[in-house]
Amino acid sequence: MHTRRRFLYSKGKIHTSYFRLEMLYPYRTTGAGTHNFVSTNKLDARKSVKKQVFAIGDCKRRSCSGVTLIEVLAVVTIMGILSGLGVAGLRSAVANARIKDAAYNVTAYMERTANDARRLKAALCVVRENAQKLVTYQGSCDDANGANKSNLLKTDSLILDVPNRILQDGEVTAADILGGTNLVTAGAQFIPKQGLSAAPYQGFIAIQYGGDGRYAAAAKVSTKNAFVPLMKFDDGNWFGI
Repeated sequence: MHTRRRFLYSKGKIHTSYFRLEMLYPYRTTGAGTHNFVSTNKLDARKSVKKQVFAIGDCKRRSCSGVTLIEVLAVVTIMGILSGLGVAGLRSAVANARIKDAAYNVTAYMERTANDARRLKAALCVVRENAQKLVTYQGSCDDANGANKSNLLKTDSLILDVPNRILQDGEVTAADILGGTNLVTAGAQFIPKQGLSAAPYQGFIAIQYGGDGRYAAAAKVSTKNAFVPLMKFDDGNWFGI
């Protein structure tokens, strides 16, 4: 397409220009005093706008791709259900891990007390101070539970994380655990023996996670020369961990 324009040095004469008809936009400076002219073809611009208008009109005439409010609500509901199941499973896994750690910690504490009794060549007694704490005194358990308790040397202690708690008689059935009696009732007496562990002959210390049916224990049986960690769920059987 041609157009006739007046040029600066044409002395007012009209000459034929061999350039396409273009719309010139204001120039912009790119630096160092140079200028770039930005231009676009009017015909191409009109075609582009026309295509966009047709696309919008087609979308109005036809059903456009997208989602409805019902579909969004359905997806949100499914995500909520899956999230709830994931949270419940995570809480159960955390509870199992914490009660298992309590079993390991109490078992390790009892074994350390047995080693300390042999190292010190003195009798030690582990008593339950409260639901979360075990304390070791140097001396007999009769003194540790009597009026002379304040005169005994405290050698060690163990504090369990809440909601783990140390069970007393009546809270757990002794017959359910291998080893007989609950050692925290009168205290676990550790007496040095030549060539043998200073731990009691048998007994257990039971722990419960909060108020649910997760239990752990550090049990000493007559057939083994060390404490072993145990666990059980609700009314199930004890098993080693």
